[in-house]
Order: sequence, then structure tokens, then C-alpha cells
Amino acid sequence: MKNQKPGAKPLAVIIILVAAAVLLTYLPTQFWVPPKPVVRHVNPAAEAERLPLPAFMTLLITNVFDSLIRGDYTATVGGLKTLGTAYIPERYRYIANRFMQLLNELSNLLNSTETLLDRAEELIKLGKGEEARALLRQASLKLVSANATRIELRNARDELAKTFGLPMGELLRRIDELGRVISGLFTRLLRLLDMIEKQTALEDTYLTIDVEPKTVWTGGSIDVSGKLYTVKTHLDGRTVKIAVDGTVLAEALSNVDGGFHVPVKLPQIYKPIIHVQASYVPEGPDRETYKPTTSNIVEVSLIYIKPTIKAEAAGEALPGKTFVLKGSVETERPLPYSAVKVAWAGSSLTAILDSGRFIATLYTPEDMPDGEHILRVEAPAWQVFAPAAATVKVSVRRLPLNVTLQPPSIIFAGLTSTLNGETMYGDEKFNISVRAVFAGQTYTARTNGSFSFALAVPLTVFTGYQDYEVYVYPDPPWYRSVVLKGSILVVNPFTVLVPFGLASVLALRLSGRREVGRPVPEAVDQQHELRTQAYPVIPRLEWLIDMYWHAVAIVIGLTGVDMKPSMTMREYLEAVGPKLSGLRAGFEVLTVVAEKALYAPTVSPEELEHAREAFKDLRTAYVEAPL
Repeated sequence: MKNQKPGAKPLAVIIILVAAAVLLTYLPTQFWVPPKPVVRHVNPAAEAERLPLPAFMTLLITNVFDSLIRGDYTATVGGLKTLGTAYIPERYRYIANRFMQLLNELSNLLNSTETLLDRAEELIKLGKGEEARALLRQASLKLVSANATRIELRNARDELAKTFGLPMGELLRRIDELGRVISGLFTRLLRLLDMIEKQTALEDTYLTIDVEPKTVWTGGSIDVSGKLYTVKTHLDGRTVKIAVDGTVLAEALSNVDGGFHVPVKLPQIYKPIIHVQASYVPEGPDRETYKPTTSNIVEVSLIYIKPTIKAEAAGEALPGKTFVLKGSVETERPLPYSAVKVAWAGSSLTAILDSGRFIATLYTPEDMPDGEHILRVEAPAWQVFAPAAATVKVSVRRLPLNVTLQPPSIIFAGLTSTLNGETMYGDEKFNISVRAVFAGQTYTARTNGSFSFALAVPLTVFTGYQDYEVYVYPDPPWYRSVVLKGSILVVNPFTVLVPFGLASVLALRLSGRREVGRPVPEAVDQQHELRTQAYPVIPRLEWLIDMYWHAVAIVIGLTGVDMKPSMTMREYLEAVGPKLSGLRAGFEVLTVVAEKALYAPTVSPEELEHAREAFKDLRTAYVEAPL
């Protein structure tokens, strides 16, 4: 008679059928992938080598040349940037880059040369020929470098035109035109040198001045007196220009003894010291006789009132709300104006002064980021009152929300469970938008504080922990958005039942083997129960001990050696080891890990994984073994 438990085979068949149904439901969405539509493209390699159109490339380059020829160096820089953004295959990029580098060098040299020539010409007009001569030496060296760069540019033109199919004639014509520009600058340099040489043969002139008073209120007047003369004679009837800090403010005409006197009305200048100087530039026939000259410099102290602005923000600024700025304008005299300007967050307003104090209500934009931002208060210049300004650091901060969640600890696949939450800040009620993501599903809600989601887990989700994310977006912009993350244990009944089904199949297989003479280990389950009662197992590792006893059942079926109640795990391993042959190592791993689960405080994840692999190998060997 067969020694078999009644109903074992029907139960195993039912479990296998259910597992098969689940797999058939799961397979279409996981293992069958619809074919992707075929998208035809051009050959990427051929596209990567395609050069820009010659006409387009020629236009970009000639625009740079034309800007450089007419002396528009700002436009030259812009044209080079545009040319640099044009697509050029990497293997040809160095050719274009070299050509653009030469154009940029030539532009810098010509720009510097023109600046030096302009400064030298101003000095020559003031009779400072030797100072101008030093600048002209620098200009001459830059012109030599510019011409050498132009020659390099001409040589590089051939390779550029050949590579990109550009018209050589157009490039050559513009490079030659640059040669004429360089020649023109050199001609101007020679003319300035000639002016210096001519000035050396002219008669020196001298100019002295004095200023009264030496201290004056800004916007007031000063009297400038002086004398223009040469070693031989006084110069009368000549125009003398009076400048304050380089700006000509008045002219005087010298008298018969070369003297002159002129009142000068000062503008509203708010600086402690100003510099007054006179200059004489010969005109008409005097150009062939006298040198230009400048006078001594006289310092004049200015008096003005410098107001002091004090301001501070009351508390923090919340986006979407207003805050108060308080301040004052302090000065030793009554202010001539009644308001100050307050600039904040890209806009400005006028704050009215009351006895020198002001209060402004400012709005913080909703999209202003958290952090410190600068607020500026400005008082205008008004006669003897100098302009004043002050900056205030304003802290912009969103309020942190208090969000509490009550997620379920376990969710069974195929059923729903509720995720509850609440948002608050003190006693204030406000609207929020909530978005939750869990197990591939997205849930949204609009509420004024509390929210609830019915979480549904499909049967295609295996048993294990699933992460969730909850995003809370408050409507009021002065609150900070919150993201909460965690995990919930999902239990799928089908994925739990499949291992039990497999165990039932193994049990049936063992029962079948009993029919051909292999012993059935009736004492195994009893030993398992006794050992489990005698020794507490590490929490959550009961499955490992179950797996060990399944392995013992398999080993009994393979070797015919029963595990006696008096045997320890190690003793049974030694008893069956010679008959297991190549499977001994795997059963030994199972034995060691099971012992640690019973007697040791911890078992490492690596050891658990090795035990699983050993059990799989043992189970496979048993199924494939001949009856």
C-alpha cells in the first residue's frame, strides 16, 4: 500500500494551476514586448562629415572682414562669435579655429593701435610731445605685429578656401584691404611724429593760474586768474580754456600783459577735491609760432552735505505677502525733498518722509527664491545735498509645513488600503494639492488640510516592500512644498502560495519514491517541531529553518538515510555526506546557516543568499534524479 496523506495530490494540483494562471496573466505585460516601429534615418557618418554650405560660410567670414575694415571692432567680435557657432565637422574644426584666431588677433592689434594714436594726438595738442612719442612707439610695434598677422591670415586663406569650397578671390580682396587699413594707420602715426618734430622748432609758451577761494560749496563759483607768456613776450588776445576735472567750463581772453581773469560757475559735484587747470592751444598763425601748453593744477575743496540713510526690514519676507521697511534719512540740515526711492524685487516705489523718517510696505513676489536678497534705498541729489544710498539684506523664507502621514503597514495585492495624511501650520486652514505615487499608480487630491488615498495594488506586484512618495503643494506661496518618502510591505497571496505548492510537489515526489523502496522520514516534521520549540529562531528567519527541513527530506529521498531524533545537524551531515557526492557542499552550507539561525545572534545577507542557491541546486538534483 502507498503511504500517502489523503488529499495531498489534489491540493498540489490546485496550487500549481493557480500559480500557472497567475503566470499566464503576468507574462503578457512583462515578457511580450510589441515590436518597435522602424524609423529610417540617413547615414549618421555621412551627416557628420557634411560641410556647411560655401555661400553661408563665405557670408559669415566676409561680414567679419567688413567690420574689421571699417574699424567697428565691437561688430567684429560679434561676427567671430557667430562664426564660432556654425557647425563644422570636428576633423576640420582646427582649420576654421586657426583662421578665426588670426582674425581676432588682428582685430585686437588694430583696436589697440587706434587707441594709442588717439591718446598721442590729444597729448600733442597740449604740447606734450615727449609723452606722445612714447605712445607712438607702442603703436608702431603693434602695427608691425598686425601686418605679420595679416600675412599669416593670407597664408591660412588657401587652406580654408580649399577645405570649405570658398571663393579665394573674395577672401584675398578683403585681406588686401586690411593691408591698406594698416598702411593708413601707419601714415597717421608718421603725421603725428611730424607734428611733434615741428613743435620742437616752435617757441615755448607758459601758463600759470591761481584760484580763489580754495574752499567752496558745491555748485558755487570760483575766480580763476592767470598769465600766458613766452620767454620773450606776453601773449595777449589769446583764448585760454578753464577745465574742472578735465571738463572745460569757461574761456578767458588774455589782455595786453598776458593776464586773464574769469569767474567759473561750478556744477553740482559731490566729491571732496576738484582739480582746476587751464590750457592754451594755438590757433591760426600761432600754430606756426607757438607751442600749446597747460597750466599748473590747483586743488579746490568742495563743501556739501552727505545725508545718512538707515533702514531695516521688520521680520522676514514671505513670498506672496508684504513686509514693512522702516528707516530714516539723517542730516544736519532740513531736507529739501520729501521722499526717498525704495527698489525691491525688480520694482521701485516712493516712500514719503515725515520728519526724516519713512515707512514702506513692500510686496515679495511669489516666485522669489529663499535666501538673502538686497533692498536699496536712495535719496536724490539736491543742491548742496549729495545723493545718498543704503542697502538692506532681506531674508526671504517659506514657512515649513507640518505634514503627518498614516500609511498602512501591510497591503495585500488585489485589495485596497487607505493612506491618510494631514497638513497644518498652527491653526491656519488653506488649500493644498497632494500627489502620491505607489506601486506604479499615481493619486491626486485637492483639500484644505486632511487627505486620504485608497491604495490599490495589482496582482502583478510580487511580495515585498514598495516605496511610496507623497508630494504636498500648498496654494499659499509663503509655505514650502513637502516631499515624504517611505515603504509599505505588499503581500501577494499567489507569490506566497507558489513555494507551498512546490513543497507539496516535492512531498508527492517523496511519497512516490517510497513506493520503490526509499524510506519516508516520518520523524522529520516531529524533529522540526521539537527543535523549534527548544531553540528560538532569529526573528523573520523561520523560513530558513523550514527550508532546511525540506532539504533534509530531499536528502533522505536521495540517500535513504533517515535523520534520527538523537542526531544533531552536524551528525546528520556526516552521516549522509559520503552518499551525497557533489551535493555535499550545498547541504553543508544549508546546515551551517540553519545552525546560525538557531544559535547565533545574526545571519548575514550573503549567507542567506548562499543557502537559497544551495537549496535550489539540491531541489534540482532531486527532481532530475531517476526513480
